[in-house]
Amino acid sequence: MEFQELENKLIDYLDDALTTEQRAEVEKQLENSAELQHTLDELKMVMEGMETAEEFQPSPSLKNNFDQFLQKEINGQGGEDANIVAFKKPNSSRIKFLFQIAAAAAILIMGVFIGKNISGAPEVTIGHIVDLRLEMLELLEKDKSTSGRIKAVNISYELQPDNEIVDALIQSMNIDKSTNVRIAAMEALSHFQNEPKVRTALCQSLAVQSNPMIQLSLIKILVNMKEKQAVEYFEKIIEKESTTPEVKDEAQMGIFKMM
Repeated sequence: MEFQELENKLIDYLDDALTTEQRAEVEKQLENSAELQHTLDELKMVMEGMETAEEFQPSPSLKNNFDQFLQKEINGQGGEDANIVAFKKPNSSRIKFLFQIAAAAAILIMGVFIGKNISGAPEVTIGHIVDLRLEMLELLEKDKSTSGRIKAVNISYELQPDNEIVDALIQSMNIDKSTNVRIAAMEALSHFQNEPKVRTALCQSLAVQSNPMIQLSLIKILVNMKEKQAVEYFEKIIEKESTTPEVKDEAQMGIFKMM
């Protein structure tokens, strides 16, 4: 079993949702991989934080704005000219799938926090930028921990993009063995969306990604960017038999939004 496949099973492992054989296999791999154990510890911390976090109470104005937005969306779907798309009722596996996305997003947020707090100097100098750039590239190339590579990705937020930085992020997005690092890299690239090379790379990445969490994140990024060339890639991913229903639905909705 590949590392990325094992990493994706860790949430099910913590949620006690694996079969006896699957659980034994994961535990065997955990014994032999310090990196996988580190990823498990990170997930435990995130999930414990999600369980113990205080409930957020939105202000009346925020709740009112959300209610208005929701009603607008409902009216838009129900109008005579609306494009009607039939969605299946969510089942327990879909709920768990969405929880996995939330957990990955939580790890990503934690990585952004780490990345934004790497600099203790109040003043940004040319030397400081050079040091950050070297640190980013070295961490992406040599750091074996997921959190270390996420930190490297988030250093890019403080830098001006050049070919070497963009290429490093594209490589991480496409081939890093950690789902969370891949998602962090594509989020970082989306901040450089004015670069034609970045927009094309995000579209092309859909053709090489197989993890549903990554596919969903990519689709949402491209829709937010209003990248028209993405429609072709959305259509291809819809046609693939191996694409999950959730991803197909998101891609179909993305096409509608691009119209």
